[in-house]
Amino acid sequence: IELAAARVKLLPPAELLQRLDRSLPLLTGGARDLPERQQTMRDAITWSYNLMDEREQTLFRRLSVFAGGWTLDAAEAVGAAGAGQAADVLEVVGRLIDQSLVVFEPALEGSPRYRMLEPVRQYAAELLEESAEAAEACQRHASYYLGMAERAEPKLGVVEPVALLNSLQTEHGNLRTALQWFENEEDVLSLLQMAACLGWFWLWRGHWSEGRTRLSGSLQGYEDSVQGATAPCITPRAKALYHVAGLVHIQGDYADARRLFEESARIWRVVGDNPALAETLHMLGAVLWSYGDGEGMRSLNEEAAALFREAADAGGLARALRGIGEAAILAEEHGPARALLEESLALSRAAGDEWSVAIALHDLSRVALLQSDPARAWTNSAWSLSRFEMLRDKKCIIISLHHLGLAASMMGEHDHASALHGRTLGLCAEVGDRRFLARSVIGMANIARAQGRQARAARLLGAVDALTEGISPPARLPERTENEMAEAAVRTELGEARFAAAWAEGRGMSWDEVMGYALSEDGPYGVSSGTGWGGSGCDGSGE
Repeated sequence: IELAAARVKLLPPAELLQRLDRSLPLLTGGARDLPERQQTMRDAITWSYNLMDEREQTLFRRLSVFAGGWTLDAAEAVGAAGAGQAADVLEVVGRLIDQSLVVFEPALEGSPRYRMLEPVRQYAAELLEESAEAAEACQRHASYYLGMAERAEPKLGVVEPVALLNSLQTEHGNLRTALQWFENEEDVLSLLQMAACLGWFWLWRGHWSEGRTRLSGSLQGYEDSVQGATAPCITPRAKALYHVAGLVHIQGDYADARRLFEESARIWRVVGDNPALAETLHMLGAVLWSYGDGEGMRSLNEEAAALFREAADAGGLARALRGIGEAAILAEEHGPARALLEESLALSRAAGDEWSVAIALHDLSRVALLQSDPARAWTNSAWSLSRFEMLRDKKCIIISLHHLGLAASMMGEHDHASALHGRTLGLCAEVGDRRFLARSVIGMANIARAQGRQARAARLLGAVDALTEGISPPARLPERTENEMAEAAVRTELGEARFAAAWAEGRGMSWDEVMGYALSEDGPYGVSSGTGWGGSGCDGSGE
């Protein structure tokens, strides 16, 4: 406190606190009348450390392996030096709290947590590196968080348990540290196993690039370790392939996603895990949706449905039926599609799978839009958005916002539609989703056209051409039709020469310029959960 007080003339207290929590060298030199041991933070911590008994010093050093804090259970796993000593950890942590070297943090949910201020942790980490126990402490830490990931994985699956995901998010720093330890130690099997177990976490919480990098690296490391031989068909490899395929698919790399899902499915067939095979076939069908291959999608989901029925998995059957319904959408069989999606919705509700309920509803909103029923589309998409925001599923938030924007536009609510498309643009830029960014720009171009701003519409359509360049596969037929119809209408209204000039201007814009232009002329974009509009109410019934 004395050291911090000496800095208040230079920094406001709030900024000082922020800097104090990350920098050991900040407090170097206190008031001149203080004892020498208190004139730098390092000296103050050293003085406190030298007063500790051996057990306190040992635990103090070992706790530095944690990133972002820890629970008592984690401290016992990492800090106990041997059998029978775990019970002593709570007592010693209490003494460190009394000495202001550890901070106690009550938890709103889950177990209470403890942490060190970053300058204190840095000091303890230096001592740990100088000791003979650093490798053991890091190994204990990595093993503990591998176990956490292994216990969490079966509870995640295709249903999103919010409390468990929140817990993993709190431990994100420790999970990263554990993965890095396994990588540094070239423990390829542990790295692969842990990465495979965290696949759902990375997906649901939007850590797509991180998950993709970690999973790809763990797979490459494992395959390199077999020295050129064919990688064995083991469950962690099949899981890792499945999860990296899902993340690759979300980010729009459909060819890689297809290849990875196919390899995962091959392994599941070899090891005879039919439930996992069914899930993989369903997701492979989702990739074929991106290619516009309705027949292939239908075939894969019909095989998955048979496997789910065999396993008496109602939730899985609901997902497969939804896939068959989506294939019917591609075939423009809107009546059968709606019937299949409503059956999927009922099964998902019975299974308590809120994510699948929300997905079925936003697919039903897609059908409603195709049937020119914007009120129904709005109702279903509004309900889906509220659930996806609670679950923090960024990809599905993007799709729900897009559907809401289309529905609002069809109902003549152009300002509100612009706001919805604007929020979609921001999320697409955040996660790197060029395909849906382009679709939202098309939506904004149609709004500009409806408002009599044809030159703006032409520029936005030119930008769409640049945004979608190089995306593989090309847009599905409904998307191409949407873009082509917009271009034809604006070209007619503006005239060929003026259209070509404006289109070329948009075609030459960078990603950032497209974002700035699209958002600059359409008012506020602060659309929140509940959509901020007094349209149709929603009771979650889909009706």
